[in-house]
Amino acid sequence: MHQPNPPDSEAHRLAALERYEALDAEPEPAFQRLAQLLGAVFETPMAAISLLDRDREWYLASLGLEAQEQPRDASLCAYPVHSGEALVITDTWQSETFRNHPLATQEPPVRFYAGVPLWSKDAQPIGAICIKDRTPRELSSRQLRILQKFSGIVTDELELRRIRLALERERRLFVTGPTMVFRWDPIIGRWPIRFASDNVEPILGYRPEALTTPPRDFIELVHPDDQARLVSEETDAVTSSTDPRTYFQPSPYRTRHRDGEYRWVQESSLIEHDECGRVVALLGYLNDITRQKELEAELERQAHYDPLTGLANRRRLDPVLTHEQARAERLGTPYAVIMLDIDHFKAHNDRYGHQHGDRLLRQIGRIIEARCRKTDLVVRWGGEEFLVLLPETTANDARQIAETLRGQVEQARLDDHAAVTISAGVTEHRGETDAEAVIQRADAALYEAKRRGRNRVVLRP
Repeated sequence: MHQPNPPDSEAHRLAALERYEALDAEPEPAFQRLAQLLGAVFETPMAAISLLDRDREWYLASLGLEAQEQPRDASLCAYPVHSGEALVITDTWQSETFRNHPLATQEPPVRFYAGVPLWSKDAQPIGAICIKDRTPRELSSRQLRILQKFSGIVTDELELRRIRLALERERRLFVTGPTMVFRWDPIIGRWPIRFASDNVEPILGYRPEALTTPPRDFIELVHPDDQARLVSEETDAVTSSTDPRTYFQPSPYRTRHRDGEYRWVQESSLIEHDECGRVVALLGYLNDITRQKELEAELERQAHYDPLTGLANRRRLDPVLTHEQARAERLGTPYAVIMLDIDHFKAHNDRYGHQHGDRLLRQIGRIIEARCRKTDLVVRWGGEEFLVLLPETTANDARQIAETLRGQVEQARLDDHAAVTISAGVTEHRGETDAEAVIQRADAALYEAKRRGRNRVVLRP
């Protein structure tokens, strides 16, 4: 008996079949009714909706057949699948090709067969629609067209089933996963909550009814520092929305949990319009991204802060210094730089060990930070050196700060073994277009302080 060759696009065909997730599925009434209707319309005792797998034929629904599946090489439906065309056998016993086919030689035999390909939406033959009889019969061209229409109906049902499964998976994700679903009234700046899914509780600590009965204004749950930005972004999106289904994703913001803690969330919303084009609701979901934000903050800390002292590093200094340089050039506002160095630090390290040296670095870093303003930036420049960037500060004011720091370190008696002192170089921006020149001048002033005997401050205005 001749066996049909698999189509050249067999891998694509099987992939299309897999996307429907119909193999080995539980019987579904919609397909079973179609199989029964096939038998009634064509007056045949057997009918099937067949899916052709890699090595088997599996019946999604059938009439008059006991088996749920059979080997692929025993399938008549493999022929229309492989050829992409209808197959009509009026009498298998009179056919040179099919007289020895397993279905023709079984007891009782299949004498009549008519099958048409079942196509996926992306035009892959995933199975067949067929009718069978124990006696020979004819099939008119009109009946064949009807059989082909049945194939289209089954394809539509399979596509609807695929969409239902996808929607159900999405619903389960929203209901049981880390995503909460909301419906807001489009009252800008308030957004009364009309619906909240059950999984709102792990994120915000409230049961859905506590937010919807009566409707609570969502803006009340947003961190005060984030409210103005969120209102502005959503106002712009709503007022500029003209498409009936406009999607919108504002910047992440913080929402208050019932316990008073704040969680970071990412909102994705659909702006819903009525038939007149008016905005009637915002449908959206919120994902808890608190852990992601924590990881981002930790990566930021590791990238921009010294792990030993907790002070900013050079990478953190670069954008701040660039900003101050641009401001000085644009507005003429001064900024100053102090470079500090721990005197005889290498000798401390060599004599008392690196742990002792690390402790000194941390202690002196804390002294510098405590004396500086929130607007100042304290940087571990490298080794035993520190840099302080002081916005809107003259060289004379910076020199006084440096003198205070030098005296505090000297008086702190940080070392049980020997006195610890620092030297400092001070300068200010004086019209340079390159901030590096200011740093170099502060470094030169520090070198001069050390050359003069250390434990002193040198100013290079």
